[in-house]
Amino acid sequence: MTIEEAWLANGQKPDVKLRYEGWDYQVKYFQVEGYNEKKTLLEGTLDNGEKICYPVNSPDWCLYEEKDEDMAKAV
Repeated sequence: MTIEEAWLANGQKPDVKLRYEGWDYQVKYFQVEGYNEKKTLLEGTLDNGEKICYPVNSPDWCLYEEKDEDMAKAV
């Protein structure tokens, strides 16, 4: 699912936390704050406080849940 689809599916709230399925576990989540002016990017903050934007069609996103951190990891 794209980042926009994941955000819309979870109510388009400013406190929705999403997880990129390809991240290692040093980055836990991306907290969406909203669209940019042209609605081509989703703006927000990583769990480490870094402000960042992702294209709305960026693939491989899902809802972040705290239990994700306890799941099996690649070695």
